Amino acid sequence: MALDRGRGVTCYYSFFNDKNETGKFIDVLNLNLLDKGVVFNTPEGDLSKAVFDKITGYSGLIKKIKGMVDSKGILNPGIIKF
Repeated sequence: MALDRGRGVTCYYSFFNDKNETGKFIDVLNLNLLDKGVVFNTPEGDLSKAVFDKITGYSGLIKKIKGMVDSKGILNPGIIKF
């Protein structure tokens, strides 16, 4: 679904990534889209690491906030990997 917001267009899509051949294709697609400047609002797994590597300093801030809110690391473990 595309939404026109002023002068830009936002496109949302979700693919179930089950780590088979289709999943590998989706991983490569997402990394290529990231290189083209696409913004991912909820990156998971290896994609989250690639996203956070592009935004220097952001992962440290996320770790700090996560540590304050969830000191035992029980909320959504493994979703954000860095």
